[in-house]
Amino acid sequence: MLFLCNHRLLLASAVHILYISHMAEAFEAVPNGQLITDIEPILTQLTRILDTKRMYNRHVAPRVKGHKMLVRVGVNIQTINAVDEISREMHMNLFVRLAWIDHRLKWYSANETNYIVAGGDISDKLWVPDIFFPNERLGIKHTVTQNNVNLRFYPNGQIFLIVRYSLILACDMAFELFPFDTQVCILHLESIKYTHDFMELKWMYADYDIDPVYVKLAKFDLVDKQLNDDCNRSYPIGIFNCLELKFFFKRQLGYHFVETYLPCILIVFASWISFWLDPKSAPARTSLGVTSLLTIFGHGNHVKASLPPVSVLKAIDIWIMVCEFYVFATLVEFILANWMARKESLHHYRRHRNIDQMSRKLFPVTFIVFCLLYSFYYIQVKGNYYDIVRIK
Repeated sequence: MLFLCNHRLLLASAVHILYISHMAEAFEAVPNGQLITDIEPILTQLTRILDTKRMYNRHVAPRVKGHKMLVRVGVNIQTINAVDEISREMHMNLFVRLAWIDHRLKWYSANETNYIVAGGDISDKLWVPDIFFPNERLGIKHTVTQNNVNLRFYPNGQIFLIVRYSLILACDMAFELFPFDTQVCILHLESIKYTHDFMELKWMYADYDIDPVYVKLAKFDLVDKQLNDDCNRSYPIGIFNCLELKFFFKRQLGYHFVETYLPCILIVFASWISFWLDPKSAPARTSLGVTSLLTIFGHGNHVKASLPPVSVLKAIDIWIMVCEFYVFATLVEFILANWMARKESLHHYRRHRNIDQMSRKLFPVTFIVFCLLYSFYYIQVKGNYYDIVRIK
């Protein structure tokens, strides 16, 4: 008889564990259901449990023995306000959703999709997952006009917590392909106390959940997003499970074409007017060459001043250096042609005219070839780089 009772107890416990495990895996999507308006009896019951220490200890995680504590995490991106390459930051506003099973807070309902809504102050009495943002530089929890917290209780013990934040996140950027670059900024979420063998973080999926409601970016286009929950971080105190949400920002080329590439092309073309001037007109050709050289150097310094000081060679640096070289080569060509024009012999006079005539064809042709190769190379590299980063 005693064996039969023990067997039934063990069977009931196993069924209870399997039920909790099943429910822990079930809420992959955003929890929804019917709101119960008559919440006073249920809320009184839950408050009594939370206020009784022998019934509820907020410092103890509601983990089923032999199973990992599963926490579903969801984010609803409201706005992405800025992606700043100078400070390497991403500014965003979002709702963070947490869902987990706490079997100590079950209550009866004929329909398990029913839920009640409680005040955010009750969350101070609950065990709440210790989620934080490892790459956060500054974070604000919104309290206007009151705490932006949504707390739901479901009959099966599932708890659903929503909190609104504004975050400034560090964004590791690479500028080798600037301005043809695609930057990847990542929102990291991680547990600060519980290692991966105790707590498991999984994404809570919802349609269009990570699509920002409003994006106001002057320099980038948001071209893709990617979720990753197969992420672990190793620290001296252990290995912690983490979540990643990657944003792919493609830089807009219109501004750089108008403000950088087109002015450089015009300055280089203007410097070639020297080839149609008489080599003996030293003041005119000297003024044109020196002015073009100073202008292209000043324009290059202006462009570089808008970028962070990095040691890598950027695509824009190669463009500016080549343009500076062409303007400088035009000035050198004038010096050589003027030196030959000063010679009295007919042979040298023809040579200096031949130099100008050859330069009228050689400089434009080689520059156009460079422009085509430059555009083709970096457009191809940009596409390949984006695909490689996205796969990673």
